[in-house]
Amino acid sequence: MTDRMNNSNWLFRTGPSRPLTAAALALLLLGGPACSMDDMVSAAGNDLPNQATDQDSELRDAEQALANHRVDEARQLYAEYLERHPRHGGASAGLALTNLMLLVELDEVGELLTEHLGAAHRIDANQTLYAEGGYLYWASRGARWQDDGDYRGIASLLEDELPWSQERLRSLTKFVEGLDEPTQKAIRQLVWVANALPSIDQSLADAIDDPNFQRIYIPGEVFHSSDLSLQLGRSELSLIRSIVAMARGLIYFIAAYEHEWTLETAFGQWRYDPDITHPYYEPGYEPLDYSVAYLDDHLFRKVANPDRLNAASGAFKKALEHGRDAVSFGVEERSSTTLRWDYIDEEDARDLDDFLAALRRAFDEPSEIPHTVPSVTVDLRPLFEEGRVLAEDIPWFERAPQLASMGEDDDPLEGLDRWSINDEARQAFWLDGVASPIPSDHQWTLDFGPDANPDNFVEILFGHYRERIDDVYNTTR
Repeated sequence: MTDRMNNSNWLFRTGPSRPLTAAALALLLLGGPACSMDDMVSAAGNDLPNQATDQDSELRDAEQALANHRVDEARQLYAEYLERHPRHGGASAGLALTNLMLLVELDEVGELLTEHLGAAHRIDANQTLYAEGGYLYWASRGARWQDDGDYRGIASLLEDELPWSQERLRSLTKFVEGLDEPTQKAIRQLVWVANALPSIDQSLADAIDDPNFQRIYIPGEVFHSSDLSLQLGRSELSLIRSIVAMARGLIYFIAAYEHEWTLETAFGQWRYDPDITHPYYEPGYEPLDYSVAYLDDHLFRKVANPDRLNAASGAFKKALEHGRDAVSFGVEERSSTTLRWDYIDEEDARDLDDFLAALRRAFDEPSEIPHTVPSVTVDLRPLFEEGRVLAEDIPWFERAPQLASMGEDDDPLEGLDRWSINDEARQAFWLDGVASPIPSDHQWTLDFGPDANPDNFVEILFGHYRERIDDVYNTTR
């Protein structure tokens, strides 16, 4: 990555009844103020190329296809344009974004769903997510996931499109029935999904490297609200590259370990009334307690594929490099796009860049992390060279006193607040040889950003658009 600077969890939360898909969320997370095409052209100023009006009709047709909820048609138009104009910035960005929006249509994802997660068929992303009568259509109209009295829920409305029956989608316990193969097989398939993502990254890189590229406009109508329109420049595309690389790194890291546990055992019906002779039986335990106790014995206890740790390290490095690119491009940007860098003080941006640069160095050597209180030096190599495992006699989690009981149809995470990470496990796996010094309470704070608060930094960049997302998808109508 070129060092462009001289001085080197805000995830949108949906209600449990209306979870957003990963593909839609990846774009919606990168939102800014809503704008029409005319708004975007006006904001750019007269000194910038008017990409919105000067682009070829085929690219305008692709944009119109998005407005008409035809993401698949838009993707085809971008791909055909690139065949005649290789590495064209606008078309490359459009192809990358539409591929992300249709990620569940990847062959690798389809195989994961049908071979390991009990799906009856693959998902038609355009029809199920974006079309009139699709998931986002109903979510934007305030529909809940499950039926609510006389009102049909999204699961019922999309019964013919979803690859699982309504009964199976009624609860996590129902969903995992019969999923009794070791999760290792599904995770291996997930690795293949991660291996397919570099093509999207390359399209994003082609767009960023095109000197004529300014921004790409994604009409909010594709998400069923003009308030969710996006205008994405180099900073936004770099952030998407960072998110993609981070996702790949997490998949590779998890996949490096042995996963002989099964979904049915972890979340199945047995947890509601285990026999007293069951090996996990504990008086007073609730269903989630049994899930945590079972997973505690099986997570990160043995490295099965050490080569994937090296792949994870490389992906995390890329994520940090692209994150720095996003900061650099944002500071250099002369017109407003989705990320509101024009609201960010340049000194705060430099502080963020310093922080990301130090984390990147920590993958190769001990690195003092700036803006940490108390000051901490981090060396991430022990996590990736051979892999850390937690000894069998150290539990991952510890349990607080009993809370209220739950029924089969309750929130599957009900009771999670009575479990916490065991300090001994945290130190043995994550901190020993990695961070120094280790505060007695294992806590650090960061003091960069407006008012020395990183949350304020994030709120300035994303907050306005997150409010619009909440208004569109989380407001009862």
